[in-house]
Amino acid sequence: MVEIFKKLFRKVPHGYLVDEEENYHPLNMPLTTKIGRGRNCHIKVTDDLHVSREHALILYDQKGKKFFIKDLGSKHGTFVNGTEVKEGEERELKEGDHIRLGKTSRFTFKLL
Repeated sequence: MVEIFKKLFRKVPHGYLVDEEENYHPLNMPLTTKIGRGRNCHIKVTDDLHVSREHALILYDQKGKKFFIKDLGSKHGTFVNGTEVKEGEERELKEGDHIRLGKTSRFTFKLL
């Protein structure tokens, strides 16, 4: 019974990407969140042709309760706080990190 209560009341962080217009895009936990121009992406970036159809993934590690971003081989890159995330690399995201996809699409990572 105690284990059930622990599972029900454990604190799970809720992650969001916030765009420049202050729109909050929830991250799909515990699943991955795909970002890009493609119609099968969870977060769609339609106004920037420098963003690939499937540009990046946000992953959630349930054990460590941490979020990571992974570039999917995009042509114009994924950047966290100005540093490029290499293809296939999983970079941990921290509260307030600034994410840039391609040349102009910008988000801020938030935990609520």
